[in-house]
Amino acid sequence: MALLKGWLLYQAETYDLRKEYVALTSPTDAAGQPKTPERLNEDVAKLTALLVGRFNAVIEAPQSTSSPVDPGDRNAPDYAARKAAIDAMPDKVKLEKSAEWRGGVAKDEAERRARLAHLLVHLDQDAAWQKRVMAVVGMRRYVQAINAQLPRFLDMILAVERSIPDDQANFIRHEGQLREKATQFAERAKGVADIRASLTEQMTGQADALSRRQTQLDDLVKQLNKVKAEVDEPLVRQTGLEKQLFEIQREVGLTLEEVYRLEALLTAVERERYSLPPAKP
Repeated sequence: MALLKGWLLYQAETYDLRKEYVALTSPTDAAGQPKTPERLNEDVAKLTALLVGRFNAVIEAPQSTSSPVDPGDRNAPDYAARKAAIDAMPDKVKLEKSAEWRGGVAKDEAERRARLAHLLVHLDQDAAWQKRVMAVVGMRRYVQAINAQLPRFLDMILAVERSIPDDQANFIRHEGQLREKATQFAERAKGVADIRASLTEQMTGQADALSRRQTQLDDLVKQLNKVKAEVDEPLVRQTGLEKQLFEIQREVGLTLEEVYRLEALLTAVERERYSLPPAKP
């Protein structure tokens, strides 16, 4: 790509063509992003085709025509309309269209030699190469090629200078838009920062409250465990006393049963001894 840039960049006859060469030889795309390897290969292929086309334009024999632009087949229905449109074109446009129709091939030998001198002169800026070109095309054609390219470069400079105010206006407008967006983003960031600070403060307060509640809960748990321990001991004693009381009640019950039995036996014996009638049930 570097070689193709050196060979093609000074060949451009118009500002638009030079911009096309610059875009193709740039390592970045229109958005300023690095080109992918596939995109670079495509651009190299396009540049190669452009350079080969310039060589073919001076190698192939000139093609002449009676009309600057071919209107097409005379038997075509739109032949008259196309011819009228071509006749109404300015001479400069006709020449451009003629070159496009011929595929870039020179229309005569003089144009072919002029294109050859232009190609060789602007192919390389090396001093030794320039001396060789002078010897090949001759001093007169060498000077003519340079003089022909000089106003083109001036037109390119003027085109650049004319585009500077528009570019500056676009830049100022774009900068203003970016500045406005930056201000909006800054205000939004400030608002987010304030909200974040408020939430952080709220979270800190809630964390402190939670810590205090946790401390209170731990104290209550300790008190509960202490009270539970204090209550468990009387309960154990109460359980023991209840067990002892149950045993005593059981023994008293058994004793009462024995007393009732002996009392009934005594009553029966007494009635038998004293010949008393049996007790009513």
